[in-house]
Amino acid sequence: MRIRRLVALLPVVVSMVAALVAVGCQPISKGNTNSGTNNGTNNGNNGNNGNNGNNGNNGNNDNNPNNGGGCADEAEPNNTVDAATEVPQTKQWDNLMVCGDDKDIFVIHLGPAQDAIATAMFTHAGGDIDMEVRDPADNIITSSRTSNDMERVLLPATGEDQTYFIIVAGFQGVENQYDLEILVDPEGDICERQADCLFGFTCADNICEPPPLCDDPHEVNNGPRVATPIADGQTISDANVCGTTDVDWYAFEVTRPRTDAYVKLFFSHRDADIDVRILNEDLGELDLSDSATDNEYVAGLNLDAGTYYLEVKPFNEYVAPYSLSLELDPALDLCPKAGEPCTGGICSPRRVCVPTGTCERDEDCTDLGLPICDGGACVCSDLFEPNDTMETAADLNANLAPQVQLSTCDGQDWFEFTVTEGQTIDITVLFSFRLGDVELDLLSADGNTVEVSHGGDNDEHLTVPNAPAGEYFAHVFISNDAVRNVPYYLEISLQ
Repeated sequence: MRIRRLVALLPVVVSMVAALVAVGCQPISKGNTNSGTNNGTNNGNNGNNGNNGNNGNNGNNDNNPNNGGGCADEAEPNNTVDAATEVPQTKQWDNLMVCGDDKDIFVIHLGPAQDAIATAMFTHAGGDIDMEVRDPADNIITSSRTSNDMERVLLPATGEDQTYFIIVAGFQGVENQYDLEILVDPEGDICERQADCLFGFTCADNICEPPPLCDDPHEVNNGPRVATPIADGQTISDANVCGTTDVDWYAFEVTRPRTDAYVKLFFSHRDADIDVRILNEDLGELDLSDSATDNEYVAGLNLDAGTYYLEVKPFNEYVAPYSLSLELDPALDLCPKAGEPCTGGICSPRRVCVPTGTCERDEDCTDLGLPICDGGACVCSDLFEPNDTMETAADLNANLAPQVQLSTCDGQDWFEFTVTEGQTIDITVLFSFRLGDVELDLLSADGNTVEVSHGGDNDEHLTVPNAPAGEYFAHVFISNDAVRNVPYYLEISLQ
Protein backbone atom coordinates (compact mmCIF):
# COMPACT_ATOMS: atom_id res chain seq x y z
CA MET A 1 0.00 0.00 0.00
CA ARG A 2 2.80 2.42 0.91
CA ILE A 3 4.50 1.76 -2.46
CA ARG A 4 1.23 2.32 -4.36
CA ARG A 5 0.76 5.66 -2.62
CA LEU A 6 4.28 6.76 -3.50
CA VAL A 7 3.75 5.80 -7.10
CA ALA A 8 0.46 7.68 -7.15
CA LEU A 9 2.16 10.81 -5.78
CA LEU A 10 4.99 10.80 -8.33
CA PRO A 11 3.09 12.83 -11.01
CA VAL A 12 2.17 15.46 -8.41
CA VAL A 13 5.78 15.79 -7.24
CA VAL A 14 7.05 16.04 -10.81
CA SER A 15 4.47 18.72 -11.53
CA MET A 16 5.45 20.73 -8.45
CA VAL A 17 9.16 20.55 -9.34
CA ALA A 18 8.42 21.71 -12.87
CA ALA A 19 6.40 24.62 -11.53
CA LEU A 20 9.22 25.64 -9.24
CA VAL A 21 11.71 25.54 -12.08
CA ALA A 22 9.37 27.54 -14.30
CA VAL A 23 9.11 30.42 -11.84
CA GLY A 24 12.82 30.39 -11.22
CA CYS A 25 12.65 29.40 -7.52
CA GLN A 26 15.75 28.03 -5.82
CA PRO A 27 15.67 24.49 -4.40
CA ILE A 28 15.09 24.25 -0.70
CA SER A 29 18.41 23.85 1.13
CA LYS A 30 19.20 20.56 2.76
CA GLY A 31 19.34 22.26 6.13
CA ASN A 32 15.67 23.29 5.86
CA THR A 33 13.42 20.26 6.08
CA ASN A 34 10.19 22.16 6.84
CA SER A 35 7.61 21.78 4.09
CA GLY A 36 6.75 25.45 4.71
CA THR A 37 2.98 25.05 4.81
CA ASN A 38 2.66 27.35 7.82
CA ASN A 39 6.15 28.85 8.02
CA GLY A 40 6.01 32.67 7.54
CA THR A 41 9.76 32.90 6.83
CA ASN A 42 10.14 30.05 4.36
CA ASN A 43 11.20 31.43 0.95
CA GLY A 44 9.91 28.30 -0.74
CA ASN A 45 6.38 28.54 0.66
CA ASN A 46 3.56 28.67 -1.90
CA GLY A 47 0.81 29.13 0.63
CA ASN A 48 -0.28 32.42 2.17
CA ASN A 49 3.12 33.77 3.20
CA GLY A 50 3.11 37.60 3.53
CA ASN A 51 6.73 37.80 2.24
CA ASN A 52 6.23 35.40 -0.65
CA GLY A 53 7.59 36.81 -3.92
CA ASN A 54 5.34 34.53 -6.01
CA ASN A 55 2.05 34.54 -4.13
CA GLY A 56 -0.72 35.61 -6.52
CA ASN A 57 -2.70 37.17 -3.65
CA ASN A 58 0.19 38.84 -1.88
CA GLY A 59 -0.06 42.61 -1.42
CA ASN A 60 3.73 42.89 -1.90
CA ASN A 61 3.89 40.68 -4.98
CA ASP A 62 6.39 42.07 -7.50
CA ASN A 63 4.71 40.34 -10.45
CA ASN A 64 1.07 41.23 -9.85
CA PRO A 65 -0.09 43.41 -12.77
CA ASN A 66 -3.14 44.57 -10.85
CA ASN A 67 -1.35 46.32 -8.03
CA GLY A 68 1.79 47.74 -9.62
CA GLY A 69 4.28 45.55 -7.76
CA GLY A 70 7.67 46.09 -9.39
CA CYS A 71 5.89 48.60 -11.68
CA ALA A 72 4.52 50.56 -8.74
CA ASP A 73 5.00 54.33 -9.12
CA GLU A 74 3.26 57.53 -8.03
CA ALA A 75 0.77 57.34 -10.92
CA GLU A 76 -0.41 53.79 -10.15
CA PRO A 77 -2.86 52.19 -10.22
CA ASN A 78 -3.65 53.43 -13.75
CA ASN A 79 -3.72 50.25 -15.82
CA THR A 80 -7.27 50.68 -17.09
CA VAL A 81 -9.31 53.49 -18.61
CA ASP A 82 -11.51 53.61 -15.51
CA ALA A 83 -8.44 54.01 -13.30
CA ALA A 84 -6.61 56.43 -15.61
CA THR A 85 -4.52 59.10 -13.90
CA GLU A 86 -6.06 62.57 -14.30
CA VAL A 87 -3.73 65.10 -15.89
CA PRO A 88 -3.84 68.68 -14.58
CA GLN A 89 -3.05 71.59 -16.87
CA THR A 90 0.66 70.77 -16.99
CA LYS A 91 2.44 67.96 -15.17
CA GLN A 92 5.73 66.07 -15.10
CA TRP A 93 6.26 62.64 -13.52
CA ASP A 94 9.72 61.18 -12.88
CA ASN A 95 10.73 57.54 -12.51
CA LEU A 96 7.53 55.93 -13.73
CA MET A 97 7.62 52.21 -14.63
CA VAL A 98 6.21 49.82 -17.21
CA CYS A 99 6.72 46.07 -17.19
CA GLY A 100 5.02 42.97 -18.54
CA ASP A 101 1.44 43.63 -19.50
CA ASP A 102 1.36 46.82 -17.43
CA LYS A 103 0.03 49.85 -19.30
CA ASP A 104 0.06 53.31 -17.81
CA ILE A 105 -3.02 55.30 -18.83
CA PHE A 106 -3.47 59.05 -18.34
CA VAL A 107 -6.63 61.03 -19.13
CA ILE A 108 -6.55 64.67 -20.24
CA HIS A 109 -9.39 67.10 -20.90
CA LEU A 110 -8.79 69.94 -23.36
CA GLY A 111 -10.93 72.97 -24.13
CA PRO A 112 -11.82 74.07 -27.68
CA ALA A 113 -8.71 76.27 -28.06
CA GLN A 114 -6.30 74.17 -25.99
CA ASP A 115 -3.53 72.02 -27.37
CA ALA A 116 -1.07 69.73 -25.61
CA ILE A 117 2.20 67.82 -26.01
CA ALA A 118 2.97 64.56 -24.20
CA THR A 119 6.59 63.34 -24.03
CA ALA A 120 7.96 60.10 -22.57
CA MET A 121 11.73 60.09 -21.97
CA PHE A 122 13.68 56.91 -21.28
CA THR A 123 16.78 54.93 -22.23
CA HIS A 124 15.94 52.84 -25.27
CA ALA A 125 18.77 50.40 -24.53
CA GLY A 126 16.90 49.46 -21.35
CA GLY A 127 13.74 48.56 -23.25
CA ASP A 128 11.60 50.20 -25.91
CA ILE A 129 8.56 52.21 -24.76
CA ASP A 130 5.71 53.32 -27.04
CA MET A 131 2.88 55.83 -26.74
CA GLU A 132 -0.55 56.13 -28.26
CA VAL A 133 -3.60 58.33 -27.77
CA ARG A 134 -7.20 57.12 -27.90
CA ASP A 135 -10.52 58.88 -27.60
CA PRO A 136 -13.35 57.69 -25.28
CA ALA A 137 -14.68 55.53 -28.14
CA ASP A 138 -11.31 53.69 -28.18
CA ASN A 139 -10.31 55.12 -31.57
CA ILE A 140 -6.58 55.69 -32.02
CA ILE A 141 -6.00 59.43 -32.50
CA THR A 142 -2.22 59.37 -32.81
CA SER A 143 0.78 57.32 -31.71
CA SER A 144 4.56 57.40 -31.41
CA ARG A 145 6.57 54.21 -31.90
CA THR A 146 10.21 54.99 -32.66
CA SER A 147 13.55 53.46 -31.74
CA ASN A 148 14.75 56.58 -29.95
CA ASP A 149 15.08 57.57 -26.29
CA MET A 150 11.89 59.60 -26.51
CA GLU A 151 8.31 59.23 -27.69
CA ARG A 152 6.10 62.29 -28.26
CA VAL A 153 2.49 62.87 -29.31
CA LEU A 154 0.86 66.16 -30.30
CA LEU A 155 -2.74 67.04 -29.54
CA PRO A 156 -3.72 70.17 -31.53
CA ALA A 157 -6.74 72.29 -30.63
CA THR A 158 -9.87 71.16 -32.47
CA GLY A 159 -12.34 73.93 -31.69
CA GLU A 160 -14.32 71.58 -29.44
CA ASP A 161 -13.93 70.08 -25.96
CA GLN A 162 -11.92 66.86 -26.12
CA THR A 163 -11.01 64.00 -23.80
CA TYR A 164 -7.97 61.88 -24.62
CA PHE A 165 -6.39 58.79 -23.06
CA ILE A 166 -2.59 58.78 -23.28
CA ILE A 167 -1.28 55.20 -23.07
CA VAL A 168 2.35 54.33 -22.28
CA ALA A 169 3.46 50.68 -22.59
CA GLY A 170 6.63 48.66 -22.96
CA PHE A 171 7.24 47.06 -26.35
CA GLN A 172 6.65 43.29 -26.11
CA GLY A 173 6.30 43.52 -22.34
CA VAL A 174 9.73 44.97 -21.55
CA GLU A 175 10.39 46.54 -18.18
CA ASN A 176 11.83 50.05 -18.13
CA GLN A 177 11.74 53.32 -16.28
CA TYR A 178 10.60 56.60 -17.89
CA ASP A 179 9.78 60.23 -17.21
CA LEU A 180 6.56 61.73 -18.56
CA GLU A 181 5.91 65.40 -19.31
CA ILE A 182 2.53 66.72 -20.46
CA LEU A 183 2.33 70.37 -21.47
CA VAL A 184 -1.07 71.99 -21.91
CA ASP A 185 -1.20 75.26 -23.89
CA PRO A 186 2.58 75.52 -24.37
CA GLU A 187 3.97 78.95 -25.22
CA GLY A 188 3.82 78.99 -29.00
CA ASP A 189 1.89 76.92 -31.52
CA ILE A 190 2.65 73.20 -31.69
CA CYS A 191 4.07 71.86 -34.93
CA GLU A 192 5.19 68.68 -36.62
CA ARG A 193 7.01 70.38 -39.49
CA GLN A 194 8.26 73.82 -40.50
CA ALA A 195 5.18 74.43 -42.67
CA ASP A 196 3.01 74.42 -39.51
CA CYS A 197 4.60 77.66 -38.29
CA LEU A 198 4.05 81.27 -39.26
CA PHE A 199 6.49 83.01 -41.58
CA GLY A 200 9.76 83.69 -39.76
CA PHE A 201 9.08 81.17 -36.96
CA THR A 202 11.02 77.91 -36.57
CA CYS A 203 9.56 74.52 -35.67
CA ALA A 204 11.90 73.44 -32.86
CA ASP A 205 11.11 70.61 -30.45
CA ASN A 206 7.54 70.63 -31.80
CA ILE A 207 7.01 74.28 -30.82
CA CYS A 208 6.92 77.21 -33.26
CA GLU A 209 9.73 79.35 -31.87
CA PRO A 210 9.76 83.06 -32.77
CA PRO A 211 12.91 84.47 -34.35
CA PRO A 212 15.29 86.26 -31.98
CA LEU A 213 14.09 89.56 -33.41
CA CYS A 214 10.66 89.04 -31.81
CA ASP A 215 12.06 88.69 -28.32
CA ASP A 216 12.33 92.44 -27.78
CA PRO A 217 12.68 94.09 -24.33
CA HIS A 218 8.97 94.98 -24.22
CA GLU A 219 7.55 91.48 -24.55
CA VAL A 220 5.23 90.06 -23.43
CA ASN A 221 2.89 92.99 -24.25
CA ASN A 222 0.29 91.32 -26.43
CA GLY A 223 -2.79 92.71 -24.68
CA PRO A 224 -4.04 95.74 -22.71
CA ARG A 225 -3.46 94.04 -19.33
CA VAL A 226 0.24 93.64 -20.09
CA ALA A 227 0.66 96.83 -22.10
CA THR A 228 4.08 98.47 -22.04
CA PRO A 229 3.97 101.99 -20.50
CA ILE A 230 4.93 104.84 -22.81
CA ALA A 231 5.34 108.40 -21.54
CA ASP A 232 4.82 111.80 -23.11
CA GLY A 233 7.86 112.61 -25.22
CA GLN A 234 9.16 109.02 -25.18
CA THR A 235 10.35 107.10 -28.24
CA ILE A 236 10.54 103.31 -28.14
CA SER A 237 13.03 102.32 -30.81
CA ASP A 238 13.80 98.67 -30.07
CA ALA A 239 10.49 96.93 -30.74
CA ASN A 240 9.55 94.29 -33.30
CA VAL A 241 6.53 92.55 -34.77
CA CYS A 242 6.38 88.92 -35.87
CA GLY A 243 3.28 88.15 -37.91
CA THR A 244 -0.38 88.97 -37.36
CA THR A 245 -0.55 87.12 -34.03
CA ASP A 246 2.10 89.41 -32.49
CA VAL A 247 0.04 92.51 -31.58
CA ASP A 248 1.92 94.92 -29.31
CA TRP A 249 0.09 97.12 -26.79
CA TYR A 250 1.26 100.31 -25.09
CA ALA A 251 -0.47 102.38 -22.40
CA PHE A 252 -0.17 106.06 -21.47
CA GLU A 253 -1.82 108.31 -18.91
CA VAL A 254 -3.34 111.73 -19.55
CA THR A 255 -3.45 113.60 -16.24
CA ARG A 256 -5.27 116.68 -17.58
CA PRO A 257 -7.24 117.43 -20.74
CA ARG A 258 -5.03 117.68 -23.81
CA THR A 259 -5.80 119.43 -27.06
CA ASP A 260 -3.85 116.88 -29.04
CA ALA A 261 -1.86 113.65 -29.03
CA TYR A 262 0.66 112.89 -31.76
CA VAL A 263 1.57 109.25 -32.35
CA LYS A 264 4.27 108.29 -34.82
CA LEU A 265 5.02 104.71 -35.88
CA PHE A 266 8.15 104.35 -38.02
CA PHE A 267 8.92 101.25 -40.10
CA SER A 268 9.75 100.18 -43.64
CA HIS A 269 6.79 98.92 -45.65
CA ARG A 270 9.19 96.68 -47.55
CA ASP A 271 9.78 94.80 -44.27
CA ALA A 272 6.15 94.62 -43.18
CA ASP A 273 2.86 96.48 -43.25
CA ILE A 274 2.14 97.69 -39.69
CA ASP A 275 -0.89 99.68 -38.48
CA VAL A 276 -1.49 101.66 -35.30
CA ARG A 277 -4.65 102.73 -33.52
CA ILE A 278 -5.45 104.62 -30.33
CA LEU A 279 -8.12 103.40 -27.89
CA ASN A 280 -9.68 104.74 -24.70
CA GLU A 281 -9.69 102.90 -21.38
CA ASP A 282 -12.87 101.05 -22.42
CA LEU A 283 -10.96 99.84 -25.52
CA GLY A 284 -13.11 101.95 -27.80
CA GLU A 285 -11.29 102.97 -30.98
CA LEU A 286 -10.57 106.72 -31.28
CA ASP A 287 -8.47 106.70 -34.45
CA LEU A 288 -6.61 104.36 -36.80
CA SER A 289 -3.76 104.77 -39.26
CA ASP A 290 -3.45 101.92 -41.76
CA SER A 291 -1.88 103.17 -44.96
CA ALA A 292 -0.01 101.05 -47.48
CA THR A 293 3.20 103.08 -47.26
CA ASP A 294 6.06 103.55 -44.83
CA ASN A 295 5.13 104.82 -41.35
CA GLU A 296 1.80 105.59 -39.69
CA TYR A 297 0.61 108.71 -37.87
CA VAL A 298 -2.30 109.53 -35.54
CA ALA A 299 -3.07 113.14 -34.59
CA GLY A 300 -5.81 115.73 -34.15
CA LEU A 301 -7.45 114.22 -31.05
CA ASN A 302 -8.70 116.01 -27.94
CA LEU A 303 -8.09 113.75 -24.94
CA ASP A 304 -9.66 113.97 -21.50
CA ALA A 305 -7.82 112.77 -18.41
CA GLY A 306 -7.61 108.99 -18.25
CA THR A 307 -5.82 105.89 -19.55
CA TYR A 308 -5.29 105.35 -23.26
CA TYR A 309 -3.85 102.51 -25.32
CA LEU A 310 -1.84 102.26 -28.52
CA GLU A 311 -2.21 99.03 -30.47
CA VAL A 312 0.56 98.21 -32.97
CA LYS A 313 -0.76 95.51 -35.27
CA PRO A 314 0.96 93.82 -38.24
CA PHE A 315 -1.15 93.54 -41.38
CA ASN A 316 0.83 90.59 -42.78
CA GLU A 317 2.97 87.71 -41.53
CA TYR A 318 6.38 89.32 -41.89
CA VAL A 319 8.95 90.03 -39.18
CA ALA A 320 10.09 93.63 -38.85
CA PRO A 321 11.47 96.22 -36.42
CA TYR A 322 9.68 99.48 -35.66
CA SER A 323 9.86 102.55 -33.42
CA LEU A 324 6.97 104.29 -31.68
CA SER A 325 6.81 107.81 -30.23
CA LEU A 326 4.18 109.79 -28.32
CA GLU A 327 3.85 113.56 -27.90
CA LEU A 328 1.05 115.32 -26.03
CA ASP A 329 0.28 118.88 -27.18
CA PRO A 330 3.30 119.16 -29.49
CA ALA A 331 4.26 122.54 -30.95
CA LEU A 332 2.95 121.58 -34.39
CA ASP A 333 -0.08 122.48 -36.45
CA LEU A 334 -1.60 119.00 -36.48
CA CYS A 335 -4.58 117.78 -38.48
CA PRO A 336 -6.66 114.58 -38.32
CA LYS A 337 -6.84 113.33 -41.92
CA ALA A 338 -4.19 113.29 -44.64
CA GLY A 339 -5.15 114.92 -47.93
CA GLU A 340 -7.86 117.14 -46.45
CA PRO A 341 -7.61 120.94 -46.37
CA CYS A 342 -6.37 122.52 -43.15
CA THR A 343 -5.66 126.07 -42.05
CA GLY A 344 -3.68 127.64 -44.89
CA GLY A 345 -2.71 124.40 -46.53
CA ILE A 346 -3.28 120.68 -46.77
CA CYS A 347 -2.99 117.90 -44.19
CA SER A 348 0.11 115.86 -44.99
CA PRO A 349 0.51 112.09 -44.48
CA ARG A 350 2.39 112.99 -41.28
CA ARG A 351 -0.83 114.68 -40.03
CA VAL A 352 0.91 118.06 -40.08
CA CYS A 353 -0.79 120.99 -41.79
CA VAL A 354 1.61 122.11 -44.54
CA PRO A 355 1.07 125.42 -46.33
CA THR A 356 0.60 125.18 -50.08
CA GLY A 357 3.02 127.25 -52.12
CA THR A 358 6.35 127.11 -53.86
CA CYS A 359 8.94 124.33 -53.89
CA GLU A 360 12.51 123.97 -55.06
CA ARG A 361 12.87 120.18 -55.10
CA ASP A 362 10.75 117.05 -54.85
CA GLU A 363 11.60 116.56 -51.18
CA ASP A 364 9.81 119.83 -50.39
CA CYS A 365 6.54 118.19 -51.48
CA THR A 366 6.79 114.94 -49.54
CA ASP A 367 4.65 116.10 -46.63
CA LEU A 368 1.89 117.06 -49.02
CA GLY A 369 1.67 113.59 -50.49
CA LEU A 370 2.43 115.27 -53.85
CA PRO A 371 5.90 113.91 -54.61
CA ILE A 372 6.76 116.03 -57.68
CA CYS A 373 7.99 119.64 -57.66
CA ASP A 374 7.03 120.94 -61.13
CA GLY A 375 7.71 124.56 -62.03
CA GLY A 376 7.92 125.63 -58.38
CA ALA A 377 4.63 123.95 -57.44
CA CYS A 378 3.92 120.58 -55.83
CA VAL A 379 1.86 118.42 -58.17
CA CYS A 380 0.22 115.03 -57.88
CA SER A 381 2.36 112.64 -59.89
CA ASP A 382 4.43 109.49 -59.68
CA LEU A 383 7.01 107.63 -61.70
CA PHE A 384 4.52 106.53 -64.39
CA GLU A 385 2.47 109.71 -64.91
CA PRO A 386 0.83 110.55 -67.18
CA ASN A 387 -0.94 107.16 -67.38
CA ASP A 388 -4.53 108.27 -66.90
CA THR A 389 -5.99 106.47 -69.92
CA MET A 390 -5.69 103.12 -71.66
CA GLU A 391 -3.91 104.86 -74.55
CA THR A 392 -1.28 106.36 -72.21
CA ALA A 393 -0.86 103.23 -70.06
CA ALA A 394 2.54 102.77 -68.43
CA ASP A 395 4.47 99.92 -70.08
CA LEU A 396 5.67 97.51 -67.35
CA ASN A 397 7.19 94.89 -69.65
CA ALA A 398 10.70 96.10 -68.87
CA ASN A 399 10.13 96.11 -65.10
CA LEU A 400 7.48 94.07 -63.28
CA ALA A 401 9.08 94.70 -59.88
CA PRO A 402 6.67 95.78 -57.10
CA GLN A 403 5.95 99.52 -57.22
CA VAL A 404 5.57 101.20 -53.83
CA GLN A 405 5.24 104.99 -54.16
CA LEU A 406 2.32 105.25 -56.57
CA SER A 407 -0.67 107.58 -56.45
CA THR A 408 -4.02 107.70 -58.21
CA CYS A 409 -3.65 111.50 -58.49
CA ASP A 410 -6.49 112.35 -60.88
CA GLY A 411 -8.41 109.23 -59.89
CA GLN A 412 -7.07 106.48 -62.16
CA ASP A 413 -3.91 104.80 -63.47
CA TRP A 414 -3.38 102.34 -66.35
CA PHE A 415 -0.58 99.76 -66.74
CA GLU A 416 0.21 97.53 -69.72
CA PHE A 417 2.08 94.18 -69.74
CA THR A 418 2.53 91.13 -71.99
CA VAL A 419 1.52 87.56 -71.09
CA THR A 420 2.81 84.39 -72.73
CA GLU A 421 0.50 81.43 -73.28
CA GLY A 422 -0.54 79.60 -70.09
CA GLN A 423 0.92 82.04 -67.56
CA THR A 424 -0.92 82.90 -64.33
CA ILE A 425 -1.62 86.59 -63.78
CA ASP A 426 -1.55 87.70 -60.13
CA ILE A 427 -2.12 91.38 -59.25
CA THR A 428 -2.18 92.97 -55.78
CA VAL A 429 -2.97 96.58 -54.83
CA LEU A 430 -2.47 97.73 -51.21
CA PHE A 431 -3.74 101.08 -49.91
CA SER A 432 -5.56 102.72 -46.98
CA PHE A 433 -9.33 102.43 -47.35
CA ARG A 434 -9.71 105.42 -45.01
CA LEU A 435 -8.10 107.65 -47.65
CA GLY A 436 -10.24 106.31 -50.48
CA ASP A 437 -11.59 103.11 -52.00
CA VAL A 438 -9.23 101.90 -54.73
CA GLU A 439 -10.55 99.36 -57.25
CA LEU A 440 -8.78 97.05 -59.71
CA ASP A 441 -9.81 95.83 -63.18
CA LEU A 442 -7.96 93.60 -65.63
CA LEU A 443 -8.72 94.09 -69.33
CA SER A 444 -7.58 92.44 -72.53
CA ALA A 445 -6.07 94.38 -75.45
CA ASP A 446 -9.51 94.81 -77.05
CA GLY A 447 -10.84 96.50 -73.92
CA ASN A 448 -12.92 93.58 -72.65
CA THR A 449 -12.96 92.98 -68.90
CA VAL A 450 -11.13 89.77 -67.91
CA GLU A 451 -11.40 89.98 -64.10
CA VAL A 452 -12.16 92.58 -61.43
CA SER A 453 -11.51 93.11 -57.70
CA HIS A 454 -13.89 95.61 -56.08
CA GLY A 455 -13.59 95.06 -52.32
CA GLY A 456 -14.21 97.25 -49.32
CA ASP A 457 -10.93 96.79 -47.48
CA ASN A 458 -7.29 97.87 -47.65
CA ASP A 459 -6.39 95.70 -50.61
CA GLU A 460 -7.53 94.44 -53.98
CA HIS A 461 -6.33 91.16 -55.46
CA LEU A 462 -7.11 89.10 -58.54
CA THR A 463 -5.72 85.95 -60.14
CA VAL A 464 -6.21 84.59 -63.66
CA PRO A 465 -4.68 81.11 -64.21
CA ASN A 466 -3.72 79.78 -67.67
CA ALA A 467 -4.21 83.13 -69.34
CA PRO A 468 -4.15 83.31 -73.16
CA ALA A 469 -1.13 85.04 -74.70
CA GLY A 470 -1.45 88.74 -75.43
CA GLU A 471 -1.39 92.29 -74.08
CA TYR A 472 -3.24 93.03 -70.84
CA PHE A 473 -4.09 96.22 -68.96
CA ALA A 474 -4.37 96.75 -65.21
CA HIS A 475 -6.72 99.61 -64.37
CA VAL A 476 -6.36 101.11 -60.87
CA PHE A 477 -8.98 103.73 -60.04
CA ILE A 478 -10.94 105.46 -57.26
CA SER A 479 -14.61 104.57 -56.82
CA ASN A 480 -15.47 107.89 -55.17
CA ASP A 481 -15.27 110.91 -57.47
CA ALA A 482 -14.82 113.22 -54.48
CA VAL A 483 -11.43 111.62 -53.75
CA ARG A 484 -8.61 112.00 -56.26
CA ASN A 485 -5.29 111.24 -54.60
CA VAL A 486 -4.70 107.93 -52.79
CA PRO A 487 -1.18 106.48 -52.40
CA TYR A 488 -0.93 102.76 -53.15
CA TYR A 489 1.37 99.78 -53.71
CA LEU A 490 1.14 97.69 -56.90
CA GLU A 491 2.54 94.22 -57.59
CA ILE A 492 2.00 92.28 -60.84
CA SER A 493 3.32 88.72 -60.97
CA LEU A 494 3.41 86.42 -64.02
CA GLN A 495 4.19 82.75 -63.45
